[in-house]
Amino acid sequence: NLLNQLPEELGNLKLLENLRLRENFLVNLPEGLGGLSSLKDLDLWGNQLQNLPASLGQLAHLEKLNLWGNQLKDLPSSIGNLANLKDLDL
Repeated sequence: NLLNQLPEELGNLKLLENLRLRENFLVNLPEGLGGLSSLKDLDLWGNQLQNLPASLGQLAHLEKLNLWGNQLKDLPSSIGNLANLKDLDL
């Protein structure tokens, strides 16, 4: 899709359970991402992410997080709040 940014309003999709944004050109994610309260699967494989928003830790139902193929140098400490996370691919 060649996406290079996401709207802050993405967080308004409260019932969204799966979000796949593979192979785009995303460098960062909006803080509004934390509003996706039903999200279970977040696939960000193959982007250009350099950091993640602290709001990622608010995704209480997240079970799968795929961050492989990015340019991450560290993870936010809030990732420790993801109590339901079962699959993390870096």
